[in-house]
Amino acid sequence: MNVTLAIPAQDEESFIEETVEGAEKTLSTIDLINSYEIIISEGGSTDNTKSICRNLDETSSSIKYLDLEDLQGKGRAIEEAFKNSDNEYFLFIDADGAISTDEFRPMLESLKFYDIVIGSRKSPEVDIGILRGIASNLFNYGVNFLFSSNIDDHQCGFKGFRRSEVKDILNDLESQHWFWDTELIIKAQSYGKDIETLEIEWEEKGDSKVDLISDGFYFSRKLVELRIRKWSN
Repeated sequence: MNVTLAIPAQDEESFIEETVEGAEKTLSTIDLINSYEIIISEGGSTDNTKSICRNLDETSSSIKYLDLEDLQGKGRAIEEAFKNSDNEYFLFIDADGAISTDEFRPMLESLKFYDIVIGSRKSPEVDIGILRGIASNLFNYGVNFLFSSNIDDHQCGFKGFRRSEVKDILNDLESQHWFWDTELIIKAQSYGKDIETLEIEWEEKGDSKVDLISDGFYFSRKLVELRIRKWSN
């Protein structure tokens, strides 16, 4: 398997080095992998993230740093990494390292049989906090109600897909920020893609960049807009 791991990053100086180095160490030991690369898509950081990313790029031929300057959202960061890669198997994780790298192998195993694999934090062992859990449950309920999605965790920061199966879908996405994941899943389902969920180990790291109030309104608005667009097509 030829694998690309994308890591979107902004103001992640506390985590990015450990996350990238841990990911590279794990990828280098997975016997399923013929070749791999790690692409850090970073832009708009006001801390020391840029210089750390540049140093990581210089330390390994397997690490590529994309300086996006004025980053316009997580979705755009992932799409830019996708455009700068040719590998068939494409994964992405959050920069804070909340996802255990032990999950890479199960993800790749699943991608042998499915077009898209979605990490799920719904295991009883995973604690994402009371408020975040309530917000997540409400959001996923709303998506499933409006689109019959039947996915229990649309927003988990660990997903994988096969390039040949999603490249046309990515060209059809309008969202560039947090809603990108959800739009991808909904449209992939409408395209008839085979999607699997994978329960994962996940550990809260630092403070979430998602604001439960403002981003809650953002997600709600995006859901309604997408529902209206689908009705009008």
